[in-house]
Amino acid sequence: EEEHELSAGAYLKNKSGRVPSWEAFSEAVNAVLRAAAGHGESAGALAGAFKERAAQKITREDSKEPRPFKNLITDRDGTVNNYCDRYSSSVQSAYNAAWLSHFARHCTENAVFVTAAPLGGRPSAEGLMELCVAPRGEFTYTGSKGREYFDLITQRVLEAADLPQEQRELVDELHRRILALCSKPGNMKFLGIGSGLQKKFGEVTMARNDPACSVSEPESRRFMAAVRRVKEELDPDGTMLDLHDTGTDMELFPRAAAGVSQSFDKGSGVLGLEEKLKLGISMGPNIVCGDTGSDLAMVVAALKLMCGEDMVKVWKDRMKKEDTPDDDPNLEEMAPRNTSKTAVFFEGEQFVAHASEMPGQSSQSLGMASTYSEARNSEASEAVEDAEFERKMREAEEAERRAKEEEAEAREAASGLAVLFVVSLKENEKSPNLVKDVRRWCEYSGAHCAIVPSPDVLIAGLRRYANQIAGRSVIEPTAQAGVEEEDGEQKQDEEGAAEGDVEQPGLDGQACNGDSKENGQEQQAVEAAGVEIEVETAGEAMILGMELQALQSITTGPNVE
Repeated sequence: EEEHELSAGAYLKNKSGRVPSWEAFSEAVNAVLRAAAGHGESAGALAGAFKERAAQKITREDSKEPRPFKNLITDRDGTVNNYCDRYSSSVQSAYNAAWLSHFARHCTENAVFVTAAPLGGRPSAEGLMELCVAPRGEFTYTGSKGREYFDLITQRVLEAADLPQEQRELVDELHRRILALCSKPGNMKFLGIGSGLQKKFGEVTMARNDPACSVSEPESRRFMAAVRRVKEELDPDGTMLDLHDTGTDMELFPRAAAGVSQSFDKGSGVLGLEEKLKLGISMGPNIVCGDTGSDLAMVVAALKLMCGEDMVKVWKDRMKKEDTPDDDPNLEEMAPRNTSKTAVFFEGEQFVAHASEMPGQSSQSLGMASTYSEARNSEASEAVEDAEFERKMREAEEAERRAKEEEAEAREAASGLAVLFVVSLKENEKSPNLVKDVRRWCEYSGAHCAIVPSPDVLIAGLRRYANQIAGRSVIEPTAQAGVEEEDGEQKQDEEGAAEGDVEQPGLDGQACNGDSKENGQEQQAVEAAGVEIEVETAGEAMILGMELQALQSITTGPNVE
């Protein structure tokens, strides 16, 4: 129950601003992943399976065990990578790349980044691919909300969704005009903060501030008004371009074409990538990670593929009814209290009379109506009406039964979806409905959900799960070595406990003594790397050593560039 409350974002209600421990969040994430994967194994059972493989001197790959998840579909910045005040400097950390790659390699068949940022991957281009340091082949990188992706086979950037030529030209001209606006005095600073000016496939993003609010709010609004004027000059009727303000960025994109219900979003990107890459999202299990309302569209898209569009529409309609109750609560009281109807024929016309609605009718007029009714309605017609009524009731009951069965099947399919969202206390204040919307989709569909406060907490949870599945951490080269080290650490822990040492949580989720052997290992890694760096605390040595070991782990092998 505590894990459920934690994963549901109960910490956001804490007015003191305190959040539970990393260990608690990590276990909550693991519980969601285990439930969605369907194996329901505890950490102990996973460790036991690993030791059994190690005793046979085989790895998880050699045992041909299927990976727990079909797909990991995730946003990047703010979800699995910490935000940076300037996008072009938000380079992925080595430890982040190592742990994410470890998870992708052992836990998923496909790992896909779906971001709104430009993809890059071209000469002189700067985008997602230039900021990620994970080995090529571990992830599929997509940009512009999934409109474009880097194909590992052809080593080229390809389009996942078509963009009409007139919209391409419109986006090109919009970018040219905004670039000219930024060259004017007082505007150049906006090119160097936050997202800067980004030309994407089918969209232009222009920063008006950054997460640190480096620009004053009046100045930010002045620039936003100037960008709006550029948009209006290019589209005076307001029929071709749309603008979405995130608070720090302005996203400008072509409006949806006639007959299309909405503009292109990340959900559209996921559906397009499924068609192009054959990800098998409908088969599941899947993981979807995000941190904003725009990422919720990926959850909905995954549910459409796993449960069917009709059922997703049913759930969406229910949510709308919750959000828009009847305007007048007294409507029910105003309705007629006597709903029994009497069919009356008068001069060849039928009308429905309610006894409560005819208080002024005389007994003579009622008698006349009754006479006409008896004359025109035979017992046979009444029998036909009764039979028709019963038939419709049976059809309604059958339809209701089928609907319940279909929803039960849809919820069973959705139980293979893990939804992991990063929502900080600050972000929750800005977007209070985000957690509510994420939780409602999961509650209606039966998907499993965890809400965590930061990207590093999410990465720690993924790392722990990957270690359990693989039977080793990312810096342990073989499964057998992992068993030997685990046995050695267990022995040392027992000796330390006998001597009264205090155990503290290590970086890799394992217990370590006050004079930790891991500190010595990290220092050895620093010395082996030939780096002379002074550190003041053992904690700094551990972090530095982990960075270097992670860097070594991702810069070995055939994929090094």
